[in-house]
Amino acid sequence: MGKVPKEQGARPEVYAYGVRNMWRCSVDRGDQWTKEGKGRIFCGDVGQNKFEEIDIIEKDDVLPIYAYPHRVGKSVTGGYVYRGCEYPNMNGMYIFGDFMSGRLMSLREDRNTGRWKYNEICMGMGLTCAFPGLINNYQQYIISFAEDEAGELYFMSTGIPSATSPSGVIYKVVDPSRVKSNLIKFVPEEILVVVEPPIKTVPEPQPTESFDWIQDFLDRLGPETTIPVPTTTKSTRQLRRKGRHRKNGMVRLVGDEHGRSDRGRVEIYINKVWGTVCDDLWTTKNAEVVCRQLGFRYALKAVKNSEFGEGTQLQILLDDVQCEGTESNLLHCIHAGVGTHNCAHYEDAGVICGNVHHVVEI
Repeated sequence: MGKVPKEQGARPEVYAYGVRNMWRCSVDRGDQWTKEGKGRIFCGDVGQNKFEEIDIIEKDDVLPIYAYPHRVGKSVTGGYVYRGCEYPNMNGMYIFGDFMSGRLMSLREDRNTGRWKYNEICMGMGLTCAFPGLINNYQQYIISFAEDEAGELYFMSTGIPSATSPSGVIYKVVDPSRVKSNLIKFVPEEILVVVEPPIKTVPEPQPTESFDWIQDFLDRLGPETTIPVPTTTKSTRQLRRKGRHRKNGMVRLVGDEHGRSDRGRVEIYINKVWGTVCDDLWTTKNAEVVCRQLGFRYALKAVKNSEFGEGTQLQILLDDVQCEGTESNLLHCIHAGVGTHNCAHYEDAGVICGNVHHVVEI
């Protein structure tokens, strides 16, 4: 934490009193031009059984600037003040997280009052962040933050709740607006465009001009004469065409109450029947295959426990699905066998798809 001031009058290893269990501290490098904030020490102080705390540590004092209860998170992970150049809207923002809840959070100081304003940070864009649960779509357990030489911020999280986890994922904190101005409130609409193979059709023969003998016959008989209309049988050609392009392994998403096409219960078409998929062993790898089939670039969430409703009118066709994530069709993944399962419809699996991934939006 730096050199202890000579006037401290205490043991050299003691800098300040008044904290409990600090987890991750950082020194503010200050504004690039004004040097405002330079040298301030920020720490995340893990609480005992009620509150988590963010402190600014000074040589003669410990100044709590924010605390949150355990319904928000139970183990704070201290972060950094953003001082990079790529995202000016984030300048001066202290970004931190919670190890247990997976929340990514921020504080910004009001220069007039000295108070800090709290905001949660969501990964994703537009409607992605409007959906509950996606505020921590990265691997949940945020274990540490870091900044590079240019002041850009990163955080690392793991898939298991352990500070000694042998592996994790590093994410870069990105503000997609990239403009130093008031943010425009805009919700983009995602449109799914499905390109189907062209249907080979036989061109209709062009009509030829010939003598209209029927009309000539009617003209000879007079205006009161009628001719019966022949009864024809409706062609079934169009009926046979419907469903022609359905293939084993096709998937669709249903059940979103807002009618959004990028999320829903997964239903799969096998042997001329639509059915559901059980959520046993249902993972993001499985969701990636489904989303790619539907034309999306990424799987944002693998949904379980019939979050998009139960497909009670359908059979359960797949169970114990295990995908590598590279398959072109869900049916190509390992599974228990078509129609073999030990599930009920309250275990129907779903997905949330998108075309933006690993982007953190303020």
